Amino acid sequence: MKKLLLCLFTSLLLAGCSDAVTYTIDNPTSTNLELDIDGTAYLIPSGVSYEISLEPGLHSMRSEQLGELQFIVYKGGVGGLINPTLSDYVIARETYVTDESKLKNFGSIHSTIVLDGVPFTGSLELRNQLFIDKTWRFPVQEPFPEEVTGHVTEHGGNIFSKIFRRDEFVEYFEQSNEMPGYFAAQRDEEAARAPRHLVRAPKELPRLEEAYEQHTGPLREVYAQRLKATEVSEQERLQKAYFDAQMAYTKATATVGSKLSTEANIAANNFVSTIAAAMGSSALVLP
Repeated sequence: MKKLLLCLFTSLLLAGCSDAVTYTIDNPTSTNLELDIDGTAYLIPSGVSYEISLEPGLHSMRSEQLGELQFIVYKGGVGGLINPTLSDYVIARETYVTDESKLKNFGSIHSTIVLDGVPFTGSLELRNQLFIDKTWRFPVQEPFPEEVTGHVTEHGGNIFSKIFRRDEFVEYFEQSNEMPGYFAAQRDEEAARAPRHLVRAPKELPRLEEAYEQHTGPLREVYAQRLKATEVSEQERLQKAYFDAQMAYTKATATVGSKLSTEANIAANNFVSTIAAAMGSSALVLP
């Protein structure tokens, strides 16, 4: 991927007073998108994004593809993208430096994602859930710029990210890597037609090996209450309760793993990760 210039700046960030969480409804398809949120109808033309703000609490959504569902928005969430078509989006990262000599100060962590059966390797993340929490600086409608005004680390630059629609990511990847036609030549039509399924927050979490399970009660209770927390005060209370429960669980199970199988430890890690993701999400689709 290309390495670009970064310019230093100083800024003052002003916090807003509203608890509302900002989302962008995006339609990357070739047809209009019809969506209903809390009884308000939205018609999003092909290739268009529409910004909305949602207050913390219980909300409803309906569309032809999703059917009817309920979701909770949480105070303090970062917001992000609403993806009613469950399309593929890719978050890519670029390193920006004050001069080319600083590139050596930045390593790169590569991963491989798959789009329609075609692998892509780079500093990439694949997302296709209904709510995609914001981790990017540049949204779908804004390309990576040639220059960025932003914070310069002690390494002489910084790393910024952008979220791409699938087709626009493919174009970016092929141009950046001088690989014209890479995607079209390998695209698997069967993989492209695979149905997309809405991912909801699990109603119940699987049981663990008893050595772990006996310490999970407070975390399970916090998780169950998170799926019912429509009031801001309750959401705030649960964040503290989660911190306390997680600390207690970590302390109680610190030496458990060495005595158990790899499968048992993987299950325990997945349990903790699932709860952490739920507690950190801006919105959850209810079971």
